[in-house]
Amino acid sequence: MSARDQVFTGTVTGDVAGRDVVNNIHVVHARPESELQALFLKHTGIDCRREAREQFELLMLEHGFTGKELSRAWRFGSLVWSEPERRLKPSARKTDMAVGWSGTVLMTSVLIFALVDTMNRVPGPFLKPITLLVTCAVYLCVTRALLLTTLFPQATAMRVERILSGDNAC
Repeated sequence: MSARDQVFTGTVTGDVAGRDVVNNIHVVHARPESELQALFLKHTGIDCRREAREQFELLMLEHGFTGKELSRAWRFGSLVWSEPERRLKPSARKTDMAVGWSGTVLMTSVLIFALVDTMNRVPGPFLKPITLLVTCAVYLCVTRALLLTTLFPQATAMRVERILSGDNAC
C-alpha cells in the first residue's frame, strides 16, 4: 500500500496537519470597475479607460515606473491611447525634446547674463543680493516648469516605448 492509497479517518491535531486546515475561507468579490478607476485616479492622477489603466499598472509593477512619472507623461500628451492598436502609444517627439533642451540652455544663458549685469550695474549693498536672489528664484521656477512639462514626460515616454517595443534595457 502506497502513501497515496492511505485513507485518513481520524481527527486533525498537532502542529504539522493543524496548520494546513483552513476553517474560514472568504472569497473576495471583485471590485467594480468604477471603484478601481476611482482608486487609480486617486493614487496616480490618471483618468483613463480600463485597458490603459491595466497597462499603466503593469508598467508600474513590472518595470519600476512611478505613478507621478506616468501621470505627467499622460497629462502632457507624451503617452496616448491608440484605439486601433488597443494599447498605450508613446508620442515622444524629438521636437519637444529639442525645445526643452533649448529652453533650458536659453534660460541658463539669460541667468548668467542677468547675474553678471546685476553685479556690474546694481548699486548698494542691500539691493544687489535681493536682485540676485529674485533672479535665481525666477530662473529655478521657469526651468523647473520647463523640465516638468517637456523633458521629463518625453523621457518617460521614450522609456515606455523601449519597453513596449520589447527592448527592456532601460
